[in-house]
Amino acid sequence: MDFLKLCQEVCGAMDYNEPTTLVNPDTETQRVMRQVNTAYNTIWLKLNRGNEDAETSTTLAVTSGTSDYAIPATLADVTFVLMADGTPCRIMPWPEFELRKNQGPWGTQSDNSPQDVAIYQRRIYFYPFVEQNQTVTLRGRQKYADLAGDTDEPLLRDELHRAIIELAKYYEMVYEGNPDVQSQSVIVAEWITIAKDVQRTHSEQLPRMMSEDEWIQPNARVPFEGY
Repeated sequence: MDFLKLCQEVCGAMDYNEPTTLVNPDTETQRVMRQVNTAYNTIWLKLNRGNEDAETSTTLAVTSGTSDYAIPATLADVTFVLMADGTPCRIMPWPEFELRKNQGPWGTQSDNSPQDVAIYQRRIYFYPFVEQNQTVTLRGRQKYADLAGDTDEPLLRDELHRAIIELAKYYEMVYEGNPDVQSQSVIVAEWITIAKDVQRTHSEQLPRMMSEDEWIQPNARVPFEGY
């Protein structure tokens, strides 16, 4: 379901005029667009690493003798590194990397195989140095980005788009002071549970628990407890 359709669904439920485009929207549609993006962001944070639809691959050019590189801006993190010859890299913990670094000469790939990497502060470190210039493949999660154009689609499974709609409706009902907001919060809680269960059945890795700091996000307003 694209951004326009999501906004139309929320507008229709709220008895607003349903937009035919999101270009030059009226005041109500602008507000609904914000509510939809807030809902999308909240569910994105809820699923976190369990959101397999956010996974993507990109490439990184590495050169002989260079130890570290910036992680491409399109990736929120890196979970898999594949060398040009098809050899996967082991992602080592940062303390292990520092220990190796302090133990002696760095060397090149021919001195120590397979290739290991470490990730720290948005940089990827190769240990040992790569021996030849090559292009490696990085796999990880895309960074969250608000929906903007009519045809933009959430990086969530299709089954979860209804959860975005219901949560956006909740936010709009709070804004309006709608007396049915409490019953809507129950519906939202049910959809969040469904969203987690659906995503978990398609994911090889269960969503990790998020810290309190991760929940404190500008757009991550959660209207219920325990979900």
